[in-house]
Amino acid sequence: MDTTRLKKLGFTHILNAAEGRKFGQINTSATYYEEVEIKYQGFSIIDHPTYKIEVHFDEAIQFLKEALNNKKNRVYVHCQQGISRSATLIIAYLLQTYEHISLLDAFQLVATRRRIWPNEGFCRHLLQLEKEKKQKKDAANMLPPSQIQTIQNEIERCIVNDDTLDTQNLAKES
Repeated sequence: MDTTRLKKLGFTHILNAAEGRKFGQINTSATYYEEVEIKYQGFSIIDHPTYKIEVHFDEAIQFLKEALNNKKNRVYVHCQQGISRSATLIIAYLLQTYEHISLLDAFQLVATRRRIWPNEGFCRHLLQLEKEKKQKKDAANMLPPSQIQTIQNEIERCIVNDDTLDTQNLAKES
């Protein structure tokens, strides 16, 4: 990677989803970008369905949030081919950052920028992330116990279709 070119293109941060020296990885580190003052985060993610990519979600999302908090910053997120590992981290970021975005929406948004194809295992981890997001949202929308008790008390003070009352005679009395 040409660090000078990346800097000229305005990149302030790099997220390497394929850090390492093995086949399928890219051998860069924070020191590689020091000279051009680009902040770096690397993950040694193996592009294989059994790899537990979700262990990197929180750290990758935090790095992206901090970088993108400043509107002047640009982040270059990459892996070896740019279709599985890096795409998965971007989709996870979108899911966790934007409340109303679904996995399908996030996938389609990323796919409008480039061809992506996260492997089957990574897709399962993204589905799990979306499920957890929905569960948290559902839990947040639940009524607190104190409010449930208040509603139950109000219901007890209301009479709904009580057979012990002669509603026809009540109507005549009023």
